[in-house]
Amino acid sequence: MPLFGQICDATNAQLLHFYVDGVEVPLDSILDSYHSEDLYYWYKYILSDINADHTVRAVFGPWEADTVYYSVTLTADTAMGSVSGGGSFAEGDTATLTATANAGFHFVAWSDGVTDNPRLLVVTADTSLSALFEADIVYYTVSLVAGDSTMGSVSGGGTFAEGDTATLSATPNAGFHFVAWSDGVSDNPRQLVVTADTALAALFEADIVYYTVSLAAGDSTMGSVSGGGTFAEGDTATLTATANAGFHFVAWSDGVTDNPRQLVVTADTALAALFEADSTQGIGNVEKMTFSAVAIDGRIHVRLDNEQDEFRVYDISGRELSRQRGSGETPAMPTGVYLVKIGILPAQKVVVVR
Repeated sequence: MPLFGQICDATNAQLLHFYVDGVEVPLDSILDSYHSEDLYYWYKYILSDINADHTVRAVFGPWEADTVYYSVTLTADTAMGSVSGGGSFAEGDTATLTATANAGFHFVAWSDGVTDNPRLLVVTADTSLSALFEADIVYYTVSLVAGDSTMGSVSGGGTFAEGDTATLSATPNAGFHFVAWSDGVSDNPRQLVVTADTALAALFEADIVYYTVSLAAGDSTMGSVSGGGTFAEGDTATLTATANAGFHFVAWSDGVTDNPRQLVVTADTALAALFEADSTQGIGNVEKMTFSAVAIDGRIHVRLDNEQDEFRVYDISGRELSRQRGSGETPAMPTGVYLVKIGILPAQKVVVVR
């Protein structure tokens, strides 16, 4: 007849080992029941041979609760970085969590807001965490210069985060204007999205100044003029005086006798072409047509070798002011430049200063 025996844990103690005749019996093979309200186990062992002596030994020790394990699960955007340190941990163990950023990125925080990295986590429950990464902030330099600092200045350069927008301005000095940036862009101001170190020069050039060349014939019955108009500063105007039949060109009102005349335009200019009737006198008489003119006390004094000759006085615009036959003087004249002409002889320039 078999013999039943029962073993019970005591308060604050638990059965650790059970031996029958010196042989240890696995406890899970004899576990009978567990009383959770009292935190103890009942074990039952059946002795099949009760006609012999048996040695039974139970070893008890302090109560230890069963070990509980929890999972720590880690994730990340693998394009930005990776994580390590997750796994299965006994309750109360410490897990070391590490987030490693890829090149061009940096760790920001764990998904629960903690920024420690590496992070020591005391495991008390199943835990899922994500490592959050973001792209590094890259800075670039925008360097600006004026192609010629005498023509203008620039502003808006400096250091900018990648993707920022820089506002570039080129300011011309008086007499100049902005043409374009050295990369061909003509916007000014210019909005530049910064994606790399950038060096630009602002190109300026002088303003185009236009002047008027006004031409007139001193006497339109004697001839005509051409070549006047509007010209850019530095251009060359070709001035032509064309005499009518029976007349000939004498000089321009500023004393120049070239015809046609090449005039480099540097200012507004007014000129008159002076004409006179062809002489009916012979060459011998022409050779005798000599004179002198000088300004004295605001008057022009003219001396003729042949008192039968007639002299004429013109202002710089070609307007006739005075004429008389024989030597003489003009009335008082304002300060200015005048031309004295006799016959077909070249005009003589006289300056009156009062």
